[in-house]
Amino acid sequence: MRTGEERLISPDGCCATYTQMFGDHVIWCQGVPAYGQQIWLHDIRTGESRQITTGTKDKLDPTVSEDKAAWSECIVDNCDAFTGESSDIVMLDLITGETVHVTSDLYAQGLPVVWGNIVAWSDFRNDPTSPHLPRTATESDIYYKDLSTGEERQLTSVSGA
Repeated sequence: MRTGEERLISPDGCCATYTQMFGDHVIWCQGVPAYGQQIWLHDIRTGESRQITTGTKDKLDPTVSEDKAAWSECIVDNCDAFTGESSDIVMLDLITGETVHVTSDLYAQGLPVVWGNIVAWSDFRNDPTSPHLPRTATESDIYYKDLSTGEERQLTSVSGA
């Protein structure tokens, strides 16, 4: 892409939001009729855009690194991804195509960041006020998981937890 060149990369649809970029990858969340919010990935080198998630449950908070993408995904029916209600973190290996559920908790996790084999996220399982609704919750912790060892660690602690 030449400097100053502008190009539409999102397909027809509603509400392309939560855009992030790393290297040659642009990732975003976009409404897909009858399927809710889904995650899309664009490769600047090839000019190819593709939907990388499926299903009817909302996905949100996409992030991308050199060879991995991650997002939060609703785990219950009628979940609203914009509130993050009962959401888990999911990661896609862009090289192998393997999808891994990084978290599996009834409470909400969101806002993932991925780097190498580490995925970090905001976690609301210890919030005493609203653990299922992180966008309205008052306190969250930061957790991370090393995908090569499977070890999950809590980095911060909400008061009273």
